[in-house]
Amino acid sequence: MALASSCWSQTPTSGTPAQDRLQYDLPGGVKLVLRRVPSGTFQMGGAASDRTNPRRKVTLTRDYYIGETEATQAQWESVMGKKPPGFFDPAGPRFPVGVSRDDVDEFLTRINHLLGLAGESRLRFPTEAEWERAMRAGSQTRFPFGDLRECTDPRVSCTIAEEHAWLDTNSNSKWHEVGLKKPNAYGLFDMLGNVDELVQDWYSDGPWSAVATDPAGPPSPTIGALARGGSWRFGLNSLESRRGPIARFHRSDEVGFRVARSK
Repeated sequence: MALASSCWSQTPTSGTPAQDRLQYDLPGGVKLVLRRVPSGTFQMGGAASDRTNPRRKVTLTRDYYIGETEATQAQWESVMGKKPPGFFDPAGPRFPVGVSRDDVDEFLTRINHLLGLAGESRLRFPTEAEWERAMRAGSQTRFPFGDLRECTDPRVSCTIAEEHAWLDTNSNSKWHEVGLKKPNAYGLFDMLGNVDELVQDWYSDGPWSAVATDPAGPPSPTIGALARGGSWRFGLNSLESRRGPIARFHRSDEVGFRVARSK
């Protein structure tokens, strides 16, 4: 297999500066695009009464990059030289991959070797805090697309939420190709809905500090792996604070991932 190359995109879209968009060229003409997320302080978590994800003040001290979309089947096959280990229908190059935490560990090892990446330039999982900052994209509202309530409330239209996410009201009980919905303010697609996304942290029930800097979860497995964002099966009300333990070997068409990189 030929060694893939990495490059800074010289043709950023939507007015995005070149330094905010990092592109890797993988075998077979497949591209992997990451977007820069700025350092800063944000309010992480859901409602203050949410025991599993309470509201708290978090500071990330360094910029980082995160995948523009969830990892796709085309990217997986380009790097691994074979189809994803679990088959889920529908399938195709632009669909997410339904893989386990252990599967992703193997993928990350392979892609870093393929691209010759080492140290802080290595591709990795995002931390849970990095994932949530990327999802919120600087917003102060309940969702990056506004303070919406549950779609089942007859007084509220799901139109805005469904423009940004695949959820139980518009997914037809299946996952969809990445990048079909509107991106958030950081140019990231499908941060909520479509598939849950595995993060670097292992699952923990807390306790949570009201203020934290560059937080990370347990360094080794406890209850299980951790995924964020909710899938096509969840309603809008579950997406904001959705976080749950997943066995490290579990595969599902509701669980995928996106890569990250330190700046």
